[in-house]
Amino acid sequence: MGGRHHVAGDLDRAAGVAAGQTVFQGDLTQNAGLSEVFDHHGLGRGLAQRGRLARDVDHAGVALLVDYGYARRDYYSPDRSAGTLMCHYRHRSNSEPLYLPGMQDITAHVDFTAVAEAADTAGLAVSVYTSQAQFLLGCGIEQLLQERAERQDADWFGMVEGFKQLVLPTGMGERFRVMALTRAVRAMPAGFDQDLRFTL
Repeated sequence: MGGRHHVAGDLDRAAGVAAGQTVFQGDLTQNAGLSEVFDHHGLGRGLAQRGRLARDVDHAGVALLVDYGYARRDYYSPDRSAGTLMCHYRHRSNSEPLYLPGMQDITAHVDFTAVAEAADTAGLAVSVYTSQAQFLLGCGIEQLLQERAERQDADWFGMVEGFKQLVLPTGMGERFRVMALTRAVRAMPAGFDQDLRFTL
């Protein structure tokens, strides 16, 4: 359903897409040029067609989606002409999906605009979209750290390092996004002080 594809250009040996094949139509490729590679997950289409998430949030509730990704404008930016496909093996990253087949994790970023569109089609409201850093700060992660600051032992220093990894822009703070999809919910839970829906 998903994969790494050339819009037009050379043979993509990782996905085996024939040279010059147009994989997508419509505005998904509006920013893509020749020989640019981008990733497509099919998540948005799957949500809209099957309505799985909409059924899970049956009468009332909140679904929190946390993943690394971008709004469409940034996702298909010329700066990302090589796509977002990444492979991980034993804490090392590479961009070769055929290296060590079956042994490494293969992943790609999420197009959060596609998720928002699919949620709308499925009858869910996109109530909030923000960075992981803002979400965790809004949930009180700093206070949690401060409550344990008097110890300043090995565990506390480990928590400080974890905090940095989760919140700082050089770690996961700005790369990961949090989206709240809701149905019949009047008040949002903590953590949504900053709303970036205007970027979708």
